Amino acid sequence: MVRDALLGTRAWSPAIFEGYGEERRERLRRLRFAARFYKRLHAGFERAALARRLHALGVLGREPALGLPVLQAVFAGPESVAPEWFTPAHMERVFGAGVGAV
Repeated sequence: MVRDALLGTRAWSPAIFEGYGEERRERLRRLRFAARFYKRLHAGFERAALARRLHALGVLGREPALGLPVLQAVFAGPESVAPEWFTPAHMERVFGAGVGAV
């Protein structure tokens, strides 16, 4: 994207990188979400973290497909997954109420 922006014009300015900046912000937001998801699933050993983990493992045991898009984002790239998987609602669906925005 950077190469295309530079080759697309001779009038170089910060504005030619707007598309790249937007794409990168969204890609990194999704990767941060995936990191939080897996951190909640595999790390943290205080009582609240253990309770969240047990809840999530129960949910994922009943509906394994709820964890697959986030795993796909890590290995195939976050752009390969629909945006609705990177929402507070999805986090709450897996880990329980009150964790979506964290």
